[in-house]
Amino acid sequence: MEHYQHQSSKHIPMSETILETIRTLNAQSNKYITSQKEVAYSYALDAKNLATSYLSQLGTNSELPISTSIDDESFVVSVKKELVNALSTLAHIYNTSGEVDNSKEIILQGISLAEECKMEFHHAQFLLNLGNCFFRTSFMMEALENYEQSLEKLEYLNTKESILLKSKVLNNIGNVYNKLNDNSASLEYYHKVLEIKNTHNLPEKNFILTYLNLGMAYAAIGKLDDSVEYYEECVRLSNEHNDKKSLSLVYNNLGNHWSFQGEFEKSLNFFQESIALKKSLNYDYGLDTSYYNIAIVLGRMKRFKEANNFLEEALQLAKKNLNTDLIGDIFLYFADINSISENPYLSLDFATECLQQIENLPTVIEQKDVQSDMYRIKSNIEKLRGNFATSLDLFQKHSELERELELEQFKIQEQILRDQIAYERKKSKEVSTNEFSIQLEALRKENSNLSELLDKTKENVTSLLEQKNDLIRMASHDLKNPLNNILGFAEYLLKEIPTISYVEIKEYATYIRDSAERMTTIITTILDVNKTGASSINVTLQKTDVATIVQTLLKEYSQYANSKNITISQNIQAQKSICETDADLLKQIIDNIYSNAIKYSPLGSNVRITVRSQDNIVTIEDQQTVESVVIVEIEDKGPGFTEDDRINMFGTYAKLSAKPTAGEHSTGLGLSIVKKLSELINVSVWCESTVGEGSTFFIEIPEFHKPQ
Repeated sequence: MEHYQHQSSKHIPMSETILETIRTLNAQSNKYITSQKEVAYSYALDAKNLATSYLSQLGTNSELPISTSIDDESFVVSVKKELVNALSTLAHIYNTSGEVDNSKEIILQGISLAEECKMEFHHAQFLLNLGNCFFRTSFMMEALENYEQSLEKLEYLNTKESILLKSKVLNNIGNVYNKLNDNSASLEYYHKVLEIKNTHNLPEKNFILTYLNLGMAYAAIGKLDDSVEYYEECVRLSNEHNDKKSLSLVYNNLGNHWSFQGEFEKSLNFFQESIALKKSLNYDYGLDTSYYNIAIVLGRMKRFKEANNFLEEALQLAKKNLNTDLIGDIFLYFADINSISENPYLSLDFATECLQQIENLPTVIEQKDVQSDMYRIKSNIEKLRGNFATSLDLFQKHSELERELELEQFKIQEQILRDQIAYERKKSKEVSTNEFSIQLEALRKENSNLSELLDKTKENVTSLLEQKNDLIRMASHDLKNPLNNILGFAEYLLKEIPTISYVEIKEYATYIRDSAERMTTIITTILDVNKTGASSINVTLQKTDVATIVQTLLKEYSQYANSKNITISQNIQAQKSICETDADLLKQIIDNIYSNAIKYSPLGSNVRITVRSQDNIVTIEDQQTVESVVIVEIEDKGPGFTEDDRINMFGTYAKLSAKPTAGEHSTGLGLSIVKKLSELINVSVWCESTVGEGSTFFIEIPEFHKPQ
């Protein structure tokens, strides 16, 4: 259904000739095109209908009120040209109103007629509008093709209006490249628009949106100072020419800028100014996005209730506008903030329902970044509900997708760098012969620098991804030990509860609680690392009693040792075991080695664990000092290690000759985790072993932590 309803032909004065009437209608249409679009539409539609009616009756015997002083052939051509003018106006109105289908129908008629009448300017105008139709429906390559054809038509036209039209086409080509994430190309075209403005001394008011686009393009490549400079120029020009519509758009972008900078109050002010202007103009373009942006800022300020209210406003508008992608973003953010709000336990069901809503949006759910965020939010929800294993599984899926997205982003950045090199090469061809060698040498150096930057960026991305993956593997591995302890103690309680005392039940329940807390700590650590974008574990130093850690582990693994009939001998010097270290990481180190000792020891054998202090003499710059350390020794009677084993034992997924003695599962990760964690907290770990006689692991913790 057409947005503009056609009224009866009240504008047609039948006493005038057809041509004069059509010209009058077109003139009236042009008069109202910027101020009263509905009126302009009515005039243009009457002009189109009258011209079409005349042309359709050519060759018939119909009597038409034609002025006899006008040559018939010349008259027909003139009517066709006026019809082109009417079609051009209608195409513009449909296009700016978002009525793509109606616009396309009119444009295709106009292109054919403009070509017949050799109206190059109008032909270019129709191609521009057709490109806009494709742009609105996200067919970027088709939009680019029509824009380029429009430029070809304008190449030899030098009127003021053709130059202005050319600047619009160049601006829209920049918009296409912006959508395609080719920022260097989009900047090139936006600057071409300003070159046209300066060369032909054109009015600045026609280029307000170009300054806005330049601000967005520079923001996309991280040049925020340049971005703000163009935004401020856009604000100046908008105020100077009372262009409130453009002002509403740039205020929205400034809101995003200050949100990114962490200036939340300033950001909110700009968003609210943008919304107020749009409402005063009855201009709802991007209003749903503005409400969504405010919700994001409020969420970052932890004002979750207000954020939910703005999300609701954004959702209603996005549904009205059939903005499916934004609807998906809104539900995603609904789920996110309601799983981290002050009272997440009261809103987890709502967060889950929002995620289910996204699954009903096929074009949204297939997007990889949306899937990744959904896994992350689901992981947090399951963690809050106490489903740690499910939480970790979901988090691993999130991390895998994040890795893919980071690699894709790297490829985009790589292409941008290559585009910049290609652009510089293109510019070098435009310099004079004398300047060429100097420019070429500078270009070679720049290309060399870009290549080095590219290689370093690739290395950094690979390194960061590997570190993050290491963290995932470590968490997955170290969750198994406390989980096995929980299962072991729970099974024992279920079996022995009729025969054991209340004190023993309380003791075993405490072990279960402590193991669950360890699991929570591990999962929280990895989720926090992901949330902050870090790729390594934070070290928290504190006074730590090594003896207490060992005694806790002995209790936690008592059921496991008993199940294999393994005797645990201990010699703990509790009075000399205080060190400055990270208690959680040290516990993971000792845990991995101690659990391995039980895992690889024969049934009925003995495992000995000792905690003692020792003073080491250390030489630093030819001076000897004494360093106090605490040493944990863990000795087993397992198969021992071969020479090859000792070389490879701390490697990731190392396959050693020893095998678990009761069918336990082994990933080969335990000792590699020990190595990584020991390096983090400056702890020394080594092994002494004889094949067939067992092994002894030594863990040496300095009394005072020394940074690496």
